[in-house]
Amino acid sequence: MRTERHSGASAQHLAAAALQPNWRPEPVEYSVRIGVRHTAMILKLTVEPAGPATAADADCLAKDFGADVASDPVLGRLVSELGRAADANEDDGGAHLDAIRLALIVRWLGKRMRAPAPDDRRQVQPLQKWRMKLVESFIDRHLDTSIGLADLAKAAGLSPMYFAAQFRVATGLRPHDFLLKRRIERAKELLAHPNCRLVEVALDVGFQTQAHFTTVFKRFAGTTPARWRAMHRIAA
Repeated sequence: MRTERHSGASAQHLAAAALQPNWRPEPVEYSVRIGVRHTAMILKLTVEPAGPATAADADCLAKDFGADVASDPVLGRLVSELGRAADANEDDGGAHLDAIRLALIVRWLGKRMRAPAPDDRRQVQPLQKWRMKLVESFIDRHLDTSIGLADLAKAAGLSPMYFAAQFRVATGLRPHDFLLKRRIERAKELLAHPNCRLVEVALDVGFQTQAHFTTVFKRFAGTTPARWRAMHRIAA
């Protein structure tokens, strides 16, 4: 959030004018740029002296904010504090009262900005089981090749966007992570054969290099392919 102040009078002019009877400072404009999730807005505020406040101001504000004061304890306390400060007649030029008024406005605007917008989108459904079987079959047949999201979506008969969303709901995994997990599961089967070299296993399950294969294998299995093979050979 960025705030810019714009005033029509210089400091020297304000100091001189303040000595004149019945003088009131010129209004000061603030431009506030607010960035929210989906858009950006510029809020322009004009700040000018409001004069002495009375307890009646609190009653007026309570009516202006209506149900918001009743439903929001913070707004209610701010309105009450405004009335208390007005009764106290604090000798600060009204700065405290202005601060409370500004806090009321910010709180009220904040509630409006955070209000959930109507969501007309349908809830994402999990990928149908028959489509899931098509995807798994495609992966198993092409495990030694490069497989992308578009390939998996085509196998399922959906667009990549819808496929990715439905796949994640059904499996709890992104398609890419599911594919890597499938590659590692197949690699473990191959590692059970002592005559298979690690580089051959890596290529057979779709990795371009043994180093990449080792990194991904360790991520899913918790150890390197060589150590995994050694541990399971001993166990056997």
